[in-house]
Amino acid sequence: MDKKSVALYPLIGFPIEVVKSSCREFEGVKGKTVDEKKNIIVIEHNGKEKRIPKNSCVFRVEYAKGEKVDIKGKGIMHRPEEKIKNVKLGDVYL
Repeated sequence: MDKKSVALYPLIGFPIEVVKSSCREFEGVKGKTVDEKKNIIVIEHNGKEKRIPKNSCVFRVEYAKGEKVDIKGKGIMHRPEEKIKNVKLGDVYL
């Protein structure tokens, strides 16, 4: 998997961090992605599951050891199984 294709695949299992959000409560939340829905990402953070809305956040995903990419949540607002055919990469990356 390369940097340009990360957003096309389900993010479940990847280390992830909320780097920017319209709701300050979500900024800095980081952990492992345990679930992904059309409008939310569920992150295991400090032993608890946090439901983070995609549309108002920017996520930093570690897709390989030490390799990270920032993804606009608004650009990946699709079900994980539909992302490969619906995501427009120009709308996803910063």
